Parts: sequence; structure tokens; C-alpha cells
Amino acid sequence: MNESAQQQNWLPATWHEELAQILQAQGSEAAVERVAEWLKQNRHYDRILELRLLDARRRLGLPLVHSNSLEGIPEPTRQAYEDAYVAACREVGQLYLEDGNITAAWPYFRAIDEPQPVADAIEALPTEDAPEEIIQIAFHEQVHPAKGFRMILDTLGTCAAVTALEQYTGSKDRNKCVDMLVAHLHQELLQAIRYAVAEREKRDCSEEGLLELIQGRDWLFENNTYFVDTSHLSATVRFATEARDPDTIRRAIELCEYGRRLSPMLQYRGFIPFEDVYNDCLVYLKALAGEDPTPALEMLEQKAQHENADLTGHIAAQVKVNLLCRLGRYKEAVETFRRYLSQVPLNQLYCPTVQQLCAMAGDPQLLCAVAREDQDPVGYLAGLMLAVGAQQSDRVGAEKRSG
Repeated sequence: MNESAQQQNWLPATWHEELAQILQAQGSEAAVERVAEWLKQNRHYDRILELRLLDARRRLGLPLVHSNSLEGIPEPTRQAYEDAYVAACREVGQLYLEDGNITAAWPYFRAIDEPQPVADAIEALPTEDAPEEIIQIAFHEQVHPAKGFRMILDTLGTCAAVTALEQYTGSKDRNKCVDMLVAHLHQELLQAIRYAVAEREKRDCSEEGLLELIQGRDWLFENNTYFVDTSHLSATVRFATEARDPDTIRRAIELCEYGRRLSPMLQYRGFIPFEDVYNDCLVYLKALAGEDPTPALEMLEQKAQHENADLTGHIAAQVKVNLLCRLGRYKEAVETFRRYLSQVPLNQLYCPTVQQLCAMAGDPQLLCAVAREDQDPVGYLAGLMLAVGAQQSDRVGAEKRSG
């Protein structure tokens, strides 16, 4: 039996006669559904897309044998054919999901920009022993980054998770991933130190926290001793400077307190503005935690003054602007921006622009003043429009109160 014949074994022996009879007696729609039934029964879901587009071409009066290209199809027929394509992709993708084949389903939902059904399917999966292809879809293709990152942690470990987050350029679920990494490493370190203290002191310390355990126990750091991989630790506290969750910030502060006690041989130099990783990140994280932000702001200002902007794009100044925004001190952020960042190209900024900062401050007049000094007519117009909008909003509010 040749290959073509083998491929048809899944069909009934008299399928062609049955199909001809259905077409003649019941019409095209019935024939299409009979073929769809055969395809579904035998899991040839990929052929259903071809079948549905064939039926769409029949209904729309297009050539039945067609390249599937939209070129040359006039409106509104073109839109109708696109709608048929979307519906067919959705149907095929859902069939694969119902069959438990997320990897096969994803290309169809990706083609129509509908990732949610795949994200829902991934959410239902266990995180341990996750297949590489599912991690790829969930995290690297950003269908469900938080679940994908948990899969990386539970399946591949901390090293792979740190590397993945370093390479992750998206914003979706990024804070959740940072939260998970900090919590994971904090727990790993806490368990290791609890075990070491319990072994040495022959007592139960399972209820003691990290800061309590390391306080006054210099022996934990003697002879270049460490309890978690120090490269993972330094990377994690650096990621933690992005955190917004109070528990994550608290855990990261504790990780910094541990890291700054390590032997100097185990404290690697970091990147601007956190070159002294544990001490610099500690000052910054304490500001995020609600302590006096003055030390962090002074540290960043000093680094901004001495930074080689041509090489770095004034990273320290941008970090300071972001911190001032986190603190709600927008006018100071404007001043910092104008002092250091006015000439930085937009594609090198990862802090708000001066226009955005003025809008955050709720001060259209400030935006107009800045734009006038910078000879920026676009910014000036934006300030005028914001002022008009604010006046209209105030007027509507006053009318509601008086009414």
C-alpha cells in the first residue's frame, strides 16, 4: 500500500460515495459538516482550517481552489473572509485545547491574537516538571508570564529563573515574577540558615526570621561561607528595586542585610547606580519601604553628578526620577529630568518624559513654562490643552455641586 493510501485509512471505506450522495441530496453545508465530523473523530484538526476556508470561499462566491491570500479580494467580501479565517482558527485551537495539546493550539490563537484561552489552559497545569515547549509559550512568548516563571522556578531552578528574568524584555507580569523570585530565594536562604543554626546550637529555631538569625552570629559568614548562590542573590536584590509589593520589598531588605555581611570576596560589583549591590540596594529599598528617602536620593544625586552620561545615558538620574515618582514628588522629578535628561533620546529613556512628569504633577502651567524655556511648541501646546481640560473639569464639578 502506498503512502497516500495509508494516509486515508482513517476514512470509511466508501467515504467518497457517501460524500457525493450527501452533497447531491442535502447540499454543500451538510457535506462540509460530514467532513468536519470525520476530521474531528480522527483528530485531524489542522485540516479543519482548510475545510472552513473552502466553505467560506463557496459562500462568498470566491474561487474554490485558492491560495488563501487576501490579495485582490474586494470589500466587504474581504472582511467576511477574514472573519471566517478567525472563526476557523478559533475552532481549531479550541479543539486542540480540549484534546490537551496546548502546543498545537497556540499557533492558531496566536494568529488571531487571542492568547487568553491558551493562558487559561496553562493556568490549570502543574508547575513541576513543566515541558520546555509550555514554558516557552507561557513565559518567553508572554502568554502567561507569571505561571511560566513559576514553572521555571519549580522545574528548572533558581539559576534558570534568574537568567530568564534577565532576558525578559516585556512588562506583562514582570512585578509578579520579581515577587516570586525574591520570595523563593528568601525562603531558600532562610531554611538553610535555620538548619545551620539548629545544628550548631542544638535547638529549634523554625520560628525565627532571617534578620533575627544572622544578628550576632558572625560565624555564619566566616571562611567565605555562604548559604545561597551569591550571583543569584545579587541579581535578585537588583531585580527587587523594581518591586511594588510591600512583602517583597521587606524580604529584599533582609536579603541585602544578609548580603552586606558576606565576605568581600563574595560581594561582586554591580551595575550603575547599584555598584555596591547590597548597600546601595538596601538604601533604595528602605526608601520604597517608607523610611526616610533622603539617603537614597542623595546617593542617586551623587552618582548622577559623577556618571559618564555619554556611556550610560544617565542611568542614575533616571533611577532618581523613577524613585521621586514612586514617592509622589513629581516637581522634584521634573527638576532632576531637566538637569540631566533633557538631551537624552526618547528611545533611551525608561523614566517618564518631562511632559509626563508635569501631567503627573497636575500642573499644566509648569509644563508650559518648561516647554517655553526648552523652545518646545509641542510640549507647550500639550500644556495649554491640559489647562483647558482642567478648567472644563473644574467648571463641570462646580455645576454639579451647585445643582
